Amino acid sequence: MLKLFLFFERKKNGLYKIDANGNCITTHAEMVVIANAARYGTGAVISPSSKINDGTFEIVIFKPIPAKVLLHLTLSSFLGNLENSPYVDIIKTTEAVIKTDSPQYFQTDGQILDRTSEVSISCNS
Repeated sequence: MLKLFLFFERKKNGLYKIDANGNCITTHAEMVVIANAARYGTGAVISPSSKINDGTFEIVIFKPIPAKVLLHLTLSSFLGNLENSPYVDIIKTTEAVIKTDSPQYFQTDGQILDRTSEVSISCNS
């Protein structure tokens, strides 16, 4: 348990620049998720208001999460309450560009892809 706690104390957060809806934000985040559906295959509700047929997608930003709230946040994801967390921001958009300060692994539908420092996304309606 101590090793797990030390891991969370030492983990690094990435710096992300997100251009969406005519706005540009720069934020530190542990993870940035692009969601077109409300749930992961595991049942975790990553973006409660996402609908696959509305012509939009959501960018879910997980801000730095203190180790002491990680369990609560994980439980919130399975209960569909992530949008109420102060550690999560959700942006609804039809297109976006996400840039990182250093190349990060990119994952799509569970498959890990090469590291990249920029992702461009758009939703076809």
